[in-house]
Amino acid sequence: MKEPEPKLKPKWRVVNQRTAEVILPFLEIADHFWTRFKGLQGRADLEPGHGLLLVPCSSVHTFMMRFPIDLILLDRTGKVLGVKSTVRPWRMVAPVSQTYAIIEVKGGSALAVSPGDLLRLERVQGQELPASLGFLLKP
Repeated sequence: MKEPEPKLKPKWRVVNQRTAEVILPFLEIADHFWTRFKGLQGRADLEPGHGLLLVPCSSVHTFMMRFPIDLILLDRTGKVLGVKSTVRPWRMVAPVSQTYAIIEVKGGSALAVSPGDLLRLERVQGQELPASLGFLLKP
């Protein structure tokens, strides 16, 4: 039996350079005020393998959220500064020094990432790169 086509075709994916593993095959980008402001608020859930990159962003809150998330904190080079696991709804996450961007994923799914890893974006579909994401592309 043929598997159903995914609802959304991925445009960007995230690769861990240390392991060469695709850690997020589906990445959404929030690089403007309103997209960062909305974030994941109001969504019922976030599917495994999906994530939201908030850039620039040094801290987040989970107000108005319905599910726990993991946070991957990145510096300006794409290096993982830390991972906050299973942040429940209605919480504040304080800024961490040198954090430039944060990737939000489903709670419990950031297991393939460790502090010190270097993450990179790969283009899956032809799409112009937002200037805000240059720090995550391979040199």
